[in-house]
Amino acid sequence: MAITQRYAGKRALFDDRKFNFGDVWILSDELITIPQADGTNTRKLHSERWVVITSNNVENYHPLCPIVTVSPLSHVVELAKEFDLELLPNTDNVKDKSLLQIKLMQPILKKDLATCKGPISEIKKVELQVLLEDFLGLAEADV
Repeated sequence: MAITQRYAGKRALFDDRKFNFGDVWILSDELITIPQADGTNTRKLHSERWVVITSNNVENYHPLCPIVTVSPLSHVVELAKEFDLELLPNTDNVKDKSLLQIKLMQPILKKDLATCKGPISEIKKVELQVLLEDFLGLAEADV
């Protein structure tokens, strides 16, 4: 179960940093929920978790909106599933070849995002938008 660190009050959640769609960030792994592993006590917590910003709206930039949506990354690429997006170190600002796991998309406090590593490639941003449309059922069905 994810545990958010405690803040002194709502004012402490104000954050004027920019959180761009497709940016790669690092935060504490314990703040991310991975239900299939957390629910079976099979998860090995790491010191950090890399995530990608998957929300794409004006609240990403509003200092009084404390939440942004992220998808966690996994380095276990051989277990790729539908709606996973492969990211590469040489083009996508990730440490290792990774899978962006759209099905694990979740809200996180902006203040908990520690380090921005930079954006994924423009090509991967487009692929991510298409996958998000499919996952959320927003894409027009072929008739």
